[in-house]
Amino acid sequence: MSVPLTILRTCMTLNNDLNILADWFRANKLSLNTTKTNYIPFSKHNKTIDTGIHKLYLNGDNINKLDSTRFLGLIIDQHLEWDEHLKMCSSKMASGVYAINTHNTHNHVLQHGTTLLNVWITSMGIHL
Repeated sequence: MSVPLTILRTCMTLNNDLNILADWFRANKLSLNTTKTNYIPFSKHNKTIDTGIHKLYLNGDNINKLDSTRFLGLIIDQHLEWDEHLKMCSSKMASGVYAINTHNTHNHVLQHGTTLLNVWITSMGIHL
């Protein structure tokens, strides 16, 4: 399967821009951790962009292509959909509800709303 010419040109342009960026970092005595540097080619829901053998490099290191990543607490995928993020949130909410139910069952503190609120905040509040 051949890669469309536009993807080839885009990869070449991006690699050129990444070289300029690397030179700027060096000139300003800054470093970039290339092992933590990734990229996501965004596309429509029913399409995936295949870059084929064309890779992106920074300082001679290959930059990993990802289908999704976590950024500022949000899971962003290649189609800008929320499926993975919602799965993660529902899992964390289920564990928060379990913590409240367990705490309430063992301590019989349903009348103490502030205690349950504190349990909710410590188990879930930081994830929302």
